Amino acid sequence: MTTWWGQEQPERPAPGADRQADRAVLELVRAEVLPRLPPEGHPARATALVDLGRQLVADYEANGCAEVVDEAVALCRRALRDTPVADVRRAAHAEALGAVLTKRFHATGSANDLNDAIVAYRDALRAPRADSTWDRTACQAALGDLVGRRYARTGRRADLDEAISRYRTAAHKTPRSHPTRRTYLTRLAEALTVRGKLTGSTLDLDEATDATAEATTPTP
Repeated sequence: MTTWWGQEQPERPAPGADRQADRAVLELVRAEVLPRLPPEGHPARATALVDLGRQLVADYEANGCAEVVDEAVALCRRALRDTPVADVRRAAHAEALGAVLTKRFHATGSANDLNDAIVAYRDALRAPRADSTWDRTACQAALGDLVGRRYARTGRRADLDEAISRYRTAAHKTPRSHPTRRTYLTRLAEALTVRGKLTGSTLDLDEATDATAEATTPTP
C-alpha cells in the first residue's frame, strides 16, 4: 500500500527572483529588529523570537531563500533554550521549533532536520503545563506525520507503531463534527493497513477498515 508519506519528494518553495532582497531582509532583522526585542532574560523575549521566526518562515515560503529558513530555525532554537520546562509557553515554543524544522526538512530532505523536528514535537507533548490556546491534538497528529515519514525512510517498526498511536489519539480527541477528524482517521487507517500487512494482524486490518468507514461517513 502506498501511504501519503510513502513516496517522499522534497517540497521546495519556488525560488525567489532576488536573493539580494532576501539577504537584505536578514540584515535588517539582525541589525534592527533583534536589538529592539525584549532584552535577554525578559520573559517576553522567547515569544518574540518565535514570532519573528514565524514571520521569516512566511518570507521563506514566498521566496525560497534557504538562509531565511535557517535564521528562523536558529531563532526558534534560541527561544526554546530560553523557555523553562515549567513555563506554560514551553509546549508552544517547542512546537514552533518542530514546525520550522519540518519546513526545512520538506525542502532539503535532511535526516537531521527530521530527527530534530521529532524531538521538538515530543518535547512539546511532554511539557507539564501548556497555555489553554495550545492545540495538543494537532501536535499529536504532526508528530504522527513525522514518525511516519521516518518509518517510510528507515523501516523502523517503532516509528510505525508511534505513528499509529499518535493518529489514534488525535482522532479520539477530535470531535466527530470537526473536519480534521477525517484526516486523522484516514492517516490512522493507512498506517494500520501498513502494519497489518507487515505483521498479518487482522486486528490492525479490522481497525483500519473501521477507521476508513468512519472517515468516509458524512457527519450529520
